[in-house]
Amino acid sequence: MSDEYLLPQMMSRSTPEDILTEALAYMLRNSAPFRRLVAKRIWGNGGVDDDFEIETQRGAGGGRADVMWKAPGRTFILESKIWAWWGQEQPSRYIRDLLVEGGDAVFGLVAPSTRLVVLREEAVQRLRKDFPATSWSDGVGKANGVRLVCFSWRDVGDWVRKAAGEEDDPRTKMHMEEVVVVTDEIDPRFESKPDRLAVDGLGAALRDLCRIVGNVRAKMESDGVEVGRISSGDDKGWYYGFYLKPVSSSVQVWFGVWVGPWASERVGPLWLTADEREAVRWLRSRVRGVVDYSESCVVPVRLEGNTWDEVRERAVARLNGIINASRDEQQ
Repeated sequence: MSDEYLLPQMMSRSTPEDILTEALAYMLRNSAPFRRLVAKRIWGNGGVDDDFEIETQRGAGGGRADVMWKAPGRTFILESKIWAWWGQEQPSRYIRDLLVEGGDAVFGLVAPSTRLVVLREEAVQRLRKDFPATSWSDGVGKANGVRLVCFSWRDVGDWVRKAAGEEDDPRTKMHMEEVVVVTDEIDPRFESKPDRLAVDGLGAALRDLCRIVGNVRAKMESDGVEVGRISSGDDKGWYYGFYLKPVSSSVQVWFGVWVGPWASERVGPLWLTADEREAVRWLRSRVRGVVDYSESCVVPVRLEGNTWDEVRERAVARLNGIINASRDEQQ
């Protein structure tokens, strides 16, 4: 690698995923502080051996693994996503490759924070189908020793920032500073200043989100779903929403805007959750991709559509799919 800037050299790659993948592999090869931070996320506090090999776009199981990191007794295959969806044989073909490799084998997914949960949910659904004897839950599982680890490009940016402060090589540090610019653009962090809140539209956004919740409640009530009154409060983060009762069940689940998981999970503002033990068990048994939060669990309900009616109808369809599902029909 010459002293020229890192990312312009990679612009011949066909996609942004390829560009960032090559940059990530470069940092793994050349920055020991960055390598240690990523290894901690993958393998815990067991450290990482200096005897390693990093490959990109390596042929694997009929496809090409974005990054393969091999060390004695350890193998890590990483799939990087920005806008792309899972390919037809992904991610199961990588699990099969890792089963052949043996040892401490890990499959990783890196994606923007706003897409991480839905990509992880789809991955777990496919793995459950292709590895039926394996228990996959919350995006973390084992298939005969293979583990699934997910993190965001925002996480990568945070690791790069931290590692750059410990990096001794000026050229590598310069390249790391370039990469942070790109990860911040791909996976931005909300950092509004207090004196800008009044003009940045936060109040209008919350008003419109409450409007969506009200529209969803009215539609579900008109369709005959048993719903409660809308309430708001600030327990574990400000919330605005209502309870609804699933078909053929005595439990209640809650839907609405909830700032707590919105801030921590960085997926979206609308959530389905449960606060009683029996209702939590019910939700876990019928929904894939449930996210642990506080002492309960939450399910993101994505904002989709270009008009108020489209957003309402898609949210209602998602909720109806969940509350009408049987135990054998996970949504």
